[in-house]
Amino acid sequence: MHLPDTASYKDLHAEMHLPKINTAKITTYLGTYGKKLDHNSCALYSNGYINFVRLCEADNFFFIRAECRAQMKVKVTYTVDICLDKCGVVQQCQCECGAGMGPQAHCKHVGAVLYGLVKFCEVGEFTVAETCTQKLQTFHQTKKHLGSPLKAAALKLPVSSEIDL
Repeated sequence: MHLPDTASYKDLHAEMHLPKINTAKITTYLGTYGKKLDHNSCALYSNGYINFVRLCEADNFFFIRAECRAQMKVKVTYTVDICLDKCGVVQQCQCECGAGMGPQAHCKHVGAVLYGLVKFCEVGEFTVAETCTQKLQTFHQTKKHLGSPLKAAALKLPVSSEIDL
């Protein structure tokens, strides 16, 4: 698959122009390989397994580069490349995973990115994984009190006037 220079990609955001892509176009692409958009691909997107999505327009094609985390291995990521024409028809895809090699990839990582692109065209935003700085710090939160008021009353500490000096 012939790809443009990595420096020409820009992060995908709502103001970027992307050809209209829908589930029918994805179904047509995946159908040529006997696959369909399944629950695994949709779950990868919905659960935030995609780290980033970048877009580049070159030679009358739109190139999308994304990074998708492996479902079973925590620290493994795969780079997914997708080529769309001006009408939003998928021309070529490739993924670094074992099932996604070559320009006709149809693995679940490619399906997750394609499903995310459909959602982006519908809603205008792409759900990506949260970074560690986006999550609330848990060490500043108070802990739940596990004691009971009855236990505290049963202890009945001596008042300072009752203590002999």
